[in-house]
Amino acid sequence: MKTSAVLACVFSVAMLTAGNDPPARDGYGYRFLYKAKVTPKEYLQKHPCVSGVWRCKEETDTHFVGVLGYPTGNVPPAFPEKDEPAFQVQPVKIAKMKGLPINLKTWTGPVILLQADARVRFATKESLESTFKLVGYEAAKSKGEGFLFKKHGELEYKNPN
Repeated sequence: MKTSAVLACVFSVAMLTAGNDPPARDGYGYRFLYKAKVTPKEYLQKHPCVSGVWRCKEETDTHFVGVLGYPTGNVPPAFPEKDEPAFQVQPVKIAKMKGLPINLKTWTGPVILLQADARVRFATKESLESTFKLVGYEAAKSKGEGFLFKKHGELEYKNPN
């Protein structure tokens, strides 16, 4: 009888402390990989990002290099214009990171990439010379919801400076 009382007490304490966990990392149909204790909405409002459909073309020792299709971003203007590609942007370099839950060499689908510099407009030559970091990828349950920033205007990057 004492054992069950102790187990019930441990279970109750575990239930009470569960509310102190960091916010869920799933949002907007994506699984987020950042470590900060903020919601996906708060993260996107504080970090310049671009979203699109990823396809790898080659792998180097330090990067995955590929194509980002149908890109949108939270740093205006989000869409390429003039002589820049409108539907596919390449080459996009994503830094290799330890412990990624997906293999960017073989995985194809919507991703969220952290831009190196919010002042450099995505898809320009200068932006494509920089390295991006993977911060989110499509959750399995949401196949086909790749147009993150087009659908969620409230996620615009708010420069803290």
